[in-house]
Amino acid sequence: VEVSSDGKKFYRFPAFSETDTSIQVGTFGSLKAEKIHNLAGKYIMPYGVPFDLADLKDSLEIPGKTTEIKFIRLIDVIGSIRPEYASRDLLGRIINDPWPTPFPSGGFDLSGIGFIHTNILGNTSEIKIGDNKLNVYPNPIADNSVLHIESKIAFEKIIITDSNGKFKLEKTGLNQTLIDLELQELHTGIFFVQLAHANQSMSFFKLIKL
Repeated sequence: VEVSSDGKKFYRFPAFSETDTSIQVGTFGSLKAEKIHNLAGKYIMPYGVPFDLADLKDSLEIPGKTTEIKFIRLIDVIGSIRPEYASRDLLGRIINDPWPTPFPSGGFDLSGIGFIHTNILGNTSEIKIGDNKLNVYPNPIADNSVLHIESKIAFEKIIITDSNGKFKLEKTGLNQTLIDLELQELHTGIFFVQLAHANQSMSFFKLIKL
């Protein structure tokens, strides 16, 4: 598991594996969780694996910045104990994981990612697109809230589609820089908002409906 504050430079959690590497763990083999640290999937279903940003606080590259994490990257471990294929832990030890997985669903299975002690949801989001600047809030938005969109450049049209590309809302002829939208008709999920501006430019952002 790796994290980043800018989506460019990622920092990897220090991972350790003390699983014996003298014999390959088979395709459907089992592991002992107590011999593994900071590797996702160490527990059997349906238990998740916690990762503590405090493990990164002493990194010389990101002192005091562990609360600024905005991106997460998962890298699948190749479980083979053959050196030419193997993945290794922080100490350079081979990570012995079920291998091979010769079927289409082989590899790491991710059910979801949860967060504890995050920033409060619903703060203003400032989005810079070219010469334009949008203020969008609250995002994520609750069912009984009103979405406020403020644009430096007046917008003429708003289109909202769901994650499948289906139109959910469209407003035209606006010619204004500030609009309030009631979105009770939208179901819970992720939506994509398109803004057509008076200068023929376009802005886009992702909206989460709680």
